[in-house]
Amino acid sequence: MLNEFGSAPFTVQRLCELALKPQLYKNPEKYLFAIEKLVAVSSTTATLSPEEYKETVSQLAKQKAQLIADAKDENDNQEGILNQTLGEEKATPMEVEGSDVPTPNGASDSFLDVEN
Repeated sequence: MLNEFGSAPFTVQRLCELALKPQLYKNPEKYLFAIEKLVAVSSTTATLSPEEYKETVSQLAKQKAQLIADAKDENDNQEGILNQTLGEEKATPMEVEGSDVPTPNGASDSFLDVEN
C-alpha cells in the first residue's frame, strides 16, 4: 500500500516526526493530543497528476454533455407525443344549457338576479 505513494503520506510522516522529536511539545497533553489527532484520520484523498486530472475532467465534461443531449432528446420526444395527441383531439368549447357564464360586470343571462 505504501508503494502507491510517491512519498510518505503526511499522516505517517507527521507521526514519525512526533515519535522522533517529542520535545517539539513541552506540554505532554498537547503532545498526546497531536498523536490522537493523527491516529483519528480515517481516510485518504487520492491525488491525481495534472494529466490524470485533465483526462478525468474531460471525461466528466463529455458525460455531462451526453446526459444533457439525452435529456433534450427525451424532452423533444415527449413534447412531440404531446403535440401529436393534442393535435388529434381538437378541443371545442363545451356548451351546457342553462349555465351561461357571467359577464365581466357580474350579470348573467339565465341566472336570477338577487337584489341585496
